[in-house]
Amino acid sequence: MVEDSARAPFPVQQVDGALQIMSCTTGRIVGLEVTERKKSSQEWQTILEVESFDVALERNQLISETAVKAGTVVTKQALDLSPGDEILVGVSKAPDTTAYAAFTVPDGGLPTEEWLQPDGKVTEDACSLYTTTNQSE
Repeated sequence: MVEDSARAPFPVQQVDGALQIMSCTTGRIVGLEVTERKKSSQEWQTILEVESFDVALERNQLISETAVKAGTVVTKQALDLSPGDEILVGVSKAPDTTAYAAFTVPDGGLPTEEWLQPDGKVTEDACSLYTTTNQSE
């Protein structure tokens, strides 16, 4: 399993086969990497990597769409996730500073209308669990 410390405020959902990542914080980012690990494997595989950009994010802004539009897509593969698989989202705030959010795909798969949080909760509002005092992760 992914370590518990990977709880940055970046909930996820799946829309039309694509992973949507929401920012529940504000600040500049310069990179995005999403990796997956199948329940049956111990190897992490990169499914999305975007670099060469510098954008200011607002709370309730889709990181995934912003990064892809602004940066250079190095890797992009289709989602193929099953219950129990793991996802690790890394959002780089500077070349040497990355915040991580880790997820285990729930029994029903990734939500399509709601948001999967790093603690395993599924919420209707992507950022409802994050107050202004804990946004700076």
